[in-house]
Amino acid sequence: MVSRFPVDCRLRLAVLLGLMAIGGGGVGAQVSRLSQIELPDGFSISFFAEGVMGARSLAQSPAGTVFVGTRQADVVHALIDSDGDGTADERYRIASDLNSPNGVAFRNGSLYVAEISRILRYDDIENRLDSPPSPAVVTANLPSDRSHGWKFIRFGPDGRLYVPVGAPCNICDAGDPYASILRLAADGSYQIVARGVRNTVGFDWQPTTGRLWFTDNGRDWLGDDRPPDELNVLTSNRQHFGYPFCHGRDISDPEFGSLRSCSEFRPPARELGPHVAALGMRFYTGTMFPERYRGQIFIAEHGSWNRSQKIGYRVMVVRLGGGGQPIAYEEFATGWLQGQAEWGRPVDVMVRADGSLLVSDDEPGTIYRIVYDPGSEPEPDPEPDPDPDPDPDPDPDPEPDPPRPDGPCKPNAETLCLHGDRYEVRVEWWTGDGETGSALVATEATQDSGLFRFFDAENWEILVKVLDGCDVNGHYWVYGASTTDLGYVIRVADTATGDVKEYRNAPGHPAAAITDAKAFPDSCRR
Repeated sequence: MVSRFPVDCRLRLAVLLGLMAIGGGGVGAQVSRLSQIELPDGFSISFFAEGVMGARSLAQSPAGTVFVGTRQADVVHALIDSDGDGTADERYRIASDLNSPNGVAFRNGSLYVAEISRILRYDDIENRLDSPPSPAVVTANLPSDRSHGWKFIRFGPDGRLYVPVGAPCNICDAGDPYASILRLAADGSYQIVARGVRNTVGFDWQPTTGRLWFTDNGRDWLGDDRPPDELNVLTSNRQHFGYPFCHGRDISDPEFGSLRSCSEFRPPARELGPHVAALGMRFYTGTMFPERYRGQIFIAEHGSWNRSQKIGYRVMVVRLGGGGQPIAYEEFATGWLQGQAEWGRPVDVMVRADGSLLVSDDEPGTIYRIVYDPGSEPEPDPEPDPDPDPDPDPDPDPEPDPPRPDGPCKPNAETLCLHGDRYEVRVEWWTGDGETGSALVATEATQDSGLFRFFDAENWEILVKVLDGCDVNGHYWVYGASTTDLGYVIRVADTATGDVKEYRNAPGHPAAAITDAKAFPDSCRR
């Protein structure tokens, strides 16, 4: 069924449906609730659309049409802001009576909708919003389990559709394709690109690296504070992220943990709050928000359902450091949870072309729009007046303290830390054609050596062994053995002195590169 009304009727209907969804109380109650949302200075929030029953996952076309999936309402919406004022003034019902059509994605003029066991495609949809076509069935071969069966879908940089299949339980080992992320071909066939993923309902590709990042909901019934939800990053195909054997970084499952060790799996890039139900996530790619938010990750937390003290019900920011690793997990938008009573549950986030951030909320059936206005930030405190009678001959400023050392090496997906975390080793590679990339630290890393694997092809790896020879001859030994004909550089940094040395191997020379050099002559003077 398709709904299209004159604009004035649509606006009156939107207000009426919004009031009904909020639960009565009049316009004043709506404004009061919106004013409860707390944001950093300079940001404001408004309604992009109200009365969008069950609003869940978001997708948009290049023209700006916003498509909205639902989980329990079984409908798919389309919203258009035709006058560009930041509020949707046209809305359509694209489909109804579907089976939890949570996921929506748009590509080449077609809308893709994920039901529990099927992926549908509505072609030329923007030219047929009034009368949507019958959908083509991309695949009907996905599992039909309703537990964690609703799906978030997106197209990757490779043009393929990525589809998760959640675990059909709280905790179990159901085998493939459960607890995984799939990559679909045009004919509906698929490959598994990630395993051990209990239930992801949000993922995105980092613009600078092309890597897939995703949220994952932890299992229930291990207590209020265990396990955490997770933010993960896929650095090579078919990586396993631990479920059902391991949760978070090192929580062994009481039922399945004895079968496999946490050290066998890729740990989360960041542990999130326990039971916060981290769902939609996006890298911020706009320019409206201040620089400190650009390239960072926004996450919608739907909120805990069985925790004795509720948490979540908010939008968070995960900040990334210079090396691309998460360094902070901070509140961005809060207020949907008042005490222990919630009135809204954020589901998905999406960056608009103008840089604003949309947030869907399936409880009142609302989509919010968050914008930044630098003129609304409070003025900084004025500089204090100078002392009335300064000393005419002040003492000279003391010599500044010497710069602090960088500190111990911080391990992450691309950094190997050796010898008490003092020495940091990284590897980068390139081909004869000039293609460049970075390596992944494999789990075989030990105190003085590590294996770097490359995620862009199979069986490319470099063994790096770093020996501190201070007690022998004052040399610092670096050994790299490549099984490839890639060119590569081994970069070793002494985090105590700041010294950095590089050891290179040219493309077409797969033999081991061995260096015995006085790389850090000062490092032995401890």
